[in-house]
Amino acid sequence: MLISPSRAELEKMQKDSEYIDENAFENRFASRSFTTTLSDGCSVALEEGGAKRELTFANRIEYVRKTLYARMKECEL
Repeated sequence: MLISPSRAELEKMQKDSEYIDENAFENRFASRSFTTTLSDGCSVALEEGGAKRELTFANRIEYVRKTLYARMKECEL
């Protein structure tokens, strides 16, 4: 089971996105999909079919935005 990146890791990914090359990114985040783990331990897809969509260098910013959004919305009633 893969653990979703923490908020700090997401923020670092977003900040470093201009400085990291594709090979370094793929090595660090290989085998991740468009899912995240919420604070209660539940894994959720960030979009329809997200579990089947691979996280890549090209879509990394979209992944960060969707993950941050999901994590912020999880505490709403």
